[in-house]
Amino acid sequence: MSITRASVILMILAVSVPSQTSAQDVLRWKFQRNEQLKYTAVQNMETLMKVGDNEIKQALNHTMDVAWKVLDVGANGSTVMHQVVTRAQIKIAGGPDGEVGFDTANPVESENLQVKAMGEAFGKIVNQNFTITMQPTGEIDSVEIPAGLREAINTSAAGNTAALNEDTLKQMMKQSAVTLPANAVSPGSKWTSTQSVPLPFGTINVKSTMTLVRTDGTSAIIDVVPEISVTPKEGAPVKVSVTKSSGRGQVTFDVVKGHVTKSELVVSMDMEIDSGQRNFRQTVNQSTALTLVP
Repeated sequence: MSITRASVILMILAVSVPSQTSAQDVLRWKFQRNEQLKYTAVQNMETLMKVGDNEIKQALNHTMDVAWKVLDVGANGSTVMHQVVTRAQIKIAGGPDGEVGFDTANPVESENLQVKAMGEAFGKIVNQNFTITMQPTGEIDSVEIPAGLREAINTSAAGNTAALNEDTLKQMMKQSAVTLPANAVSPGSKWTSTQSVPLPFGTINVKSTMTLVRTDGTSAIIDVVPEISVTPKEGAPVKVSVTKSSGRGQVTFDVVKGHVTKSELVVSMDMEIDSGQRNFRQTVNQSTALTLVP
């Protein structure tokens, strides 16, 4: 599995909490028309591949600035917004070329094939208005990809599923919010949230157990424990299985405004990969931090 994919897949970073506290709280997103939120997401990921007696280590740092621009809020709280990636920066270390990377704010042609592919992919995404419809529970009803971007994906050579496609983009945007229970919860209550990302070799499934730790009228703390698995795709040339996964995170939520202010997640995943010609193991350790920009 490519480091680009891992970066996209493990992006589970947002939850919702109530507008006021009580013995039991109904968890809801809250937005206002014309409101704009800006988030910065920072991911640090290390991968270790064992191919025979050889070990290959690689490190990736990914910083992404994202803006949420609220267009309309319905009477029932259903919200239509634009989600826009305004800037993406990636640094890769450990390969034969040493430290390489790109910044969409200062694009430079790279001879490194991995950096070039990632730069082209994010170059298409940046500053595009993805139209999202979200329910107050955080459930995403729809994701509309800009027509120009859809055409570029479908007609360019970079449109192969290993780099960028409509399903991947839609799932990436859907991961911006975790669906919360319709019923009220109290400290100690648990619920689950699931995401599935279709890939050429199968489907990555992420099931997260959420626990409301405490809420004090100003902020709420929610613990997150994810589990990751792979459902193989029949006939795929590469077979990937997750042999072990663990993770833990915590979210701080502004109870009054109804927005995530900070989110941290640490995930470790061991995989076995069979390409038909060789078998190898890969370990991925990743930390992700999401911060609301004042």
